[in-house]
Amino acid sequence: MTTTALTALHVSVSAMLARQFEMDVISNNLANVNTTGYKPSRADFQELFVEGVPDNRSTTPYRGTGPGVTRRSTLPGALAPASSPLEMAIEGDGFFAVTQPDGTTAYTRDGRFLQDGANQLVTVTGQPVVWDGALPQEAEALHVNVDGTVMARANGQWTQVGAIAVFRFDNPGGLLAADDNLLVVSEASGDPAQGVGGQNGFGRIISGATENSAIDYAEEVTSMILAQRAYTMSIKAFQQTDEMMGMANRLRSG
Repeated sequence: MTTTALTALHVSVSAMLARQFEMDVISNNLANVNTTGYKPSRADFQELFVEGVPDNRSTTPYRGTGPGVTRRSTLPGALAPASSPLEMAIEGDGFFAVTQPDGTTAYTRDGRFLQDGANQLVTVTGQPVVWDGALPQEAEALHVNVDGTVMARANGQWTQVGAIAVFRFDNPGGLLAADDNLLVVSEASGDPAQGVGGQNGFGRIISGATENSAIDYAEEVTSMILAQRAYTMSIKAFQQTDEMMGMANRLRSG
């Protein structure tokens, strides 16, 4: 088996694996087309050489394409009205923070919050939202201002009962997906910076609204079709190379 034939097989196989990885990413996007605050991911690819990394292209033999990492979009989704003032969205840059069961902090754009039986502000899955206040047990009305201050009305009087912070990252696309529509810090994302909604580049908090998924269904379907075509072409290239190698072996042995 010649080096050229082996390289052709390797290129075909690596292309198939890369396209399968891409289709998996697209499938996950399509599955979250209705997930509140969800951002689409994209598959980034890298060229593979003999050493496994890009090098001097004029002297290093090319070995195909390999999946690198998934890159998360930061494009906002459209805002939709919600039934409760404790449901909220961030208009602009930033994330809400949530305390996970193990005590670590996660981040989300999913602001479907509610008041639980213990008068805590929690997510729809029951995880506490990070803020510096306490919800009153009995309040005539609640409202969250764009800067995150939470107001409660009792006996006709509005009183501030706390504030919700907004968190930003140098590279929000580097956050890693976790369960319950949450994201966690990674080396790529960097550490969070805490700020006030609507100030110094931090997004405004919009009470009584949630952020729709940023998934463009038509775009994802188109991307899936293109990825499937590329995958099929890679299979055909592999089969043709295998057939040619078989013919060559038969001719040599005959």
